[in-house]
Amino acid sequence: MTQRIPLQDLTSDAAVEHHSPQAKTTGRSPSTSGHIYVREIQGFFQRIRRYSNWLLIALVTGVTFVGYVTPVGGLVRDLFSLEAHPWALFWIGFFTLFTYLNAGWLRHQVCLHMCPYARFQSAMFDSHTLIVSYDSARGEPRRGHRKEVAEAAAGDCIDCELCVQVCPTGIDIRDGLQYECIGCAACIDACDSVMARIDKPLGLIRYTTERALEGKPTRFWRPQLLAYMAALFSMVVLLIGFLNARVPMDVEVVRDRQTLFESTAEGRIINYYTVTLRNQDTKEHQYALSATGLPGLRLQGADTFVLAANETRQLRVALNADASALTQPSHPVVLHIAALDEPSISSNIETRFLGSTRQ
Repeated sequence: MTQRIPLQDLTSDAAVEHHSPQAKTTGRSPSTSGHIYVREIQGFFQRIRRYSNWLLIALVTGVTFVGYVTPVGGLVRDLFSLEAHPWALFWIGFFTLFTYLNAGWLRHQVCLHMCPYARFQSAMFDSHTLIVSYDSARGEPRRGHRKEVAEAAAGDCIDCELCVQVCPTGIDIRDGLQYECIGCAACIDACDSVMARIDKPLGLIRYTTERALEGKPTRFWRPQLLAYMAALFSMVVLLIGFLNARVPMDVEVVRDRQTLFESTAEGRIINYYTVTLRNQDTKEHQYALSATGLPGLRLQGADTFVLAANETRQLRVALNADASALTQPSHPVVLHIAALDEPSISSNIETRFLGSTRQ
């Protein structure tokens, strides 16, 4: 199972409250065991700090997610200057609230009921997979809580149930691997602390494999693992290829549907287009616009312009061609848009040029 870390474990409370097995089972800090370790006012300010830390981490998460689809440098600047786009603010707020509620309040309930990883990863396990396991051959039969029932033939487990108490999802690892296990190893730490106190070898609960528990050798390299590695490598190669092929520019060309075309006294045909261009790069670029596809095809208006990072602009573009060059009512033409300072950033958009073939 994948290891998932609750949001509260990332805050500074982990250092203040000492999240040890003893602290989790008693509800008190180990350094003040048997006493109430804070007064009401201290607890109030500690809760404020905890929730503030959760909110800060959730906010960073929200900005990070939105930063996948917009340049994060410009996004942060816009946030500090209060000029961020309303949709950017909406999605930052959405991911912030989602993270705060899921990781701060629902916490491990997300792992138990909402997270799909445990379900489909269990299908990838085999007897050679390293998992958190209880060594039943060594721990059984359990001694129990009273000294008089402990015998020489009893196992090392004293049935203190500390492993159950510290488990964030509330499972008993001694019953075997369960899908609720998030691999946090809290039960391992708790059990080792008990084994150390009763002078028994550590590792009654440990990371191991089913074959190792059965006394059989574990193979690391096996066909299943090689297949997973090949699939992962292929996906990484494809991802790198897609990222390298990605052009940080988005272009949309729409013909003016109100006017099919215009004829001039000089015998030329004019078509109008709306070009929407977005600079998806993290820096400013100067772009050049040109057109090909018909003899003598001309572009009217400005053919160079500058766009800042993440800026979107709509351009009214007019193309004109000599009527004698038109051999049919509709001709394919291509609009070329390229960054003058970085020629690799370019795009060719095909559209239609309409006109009359009557001379």
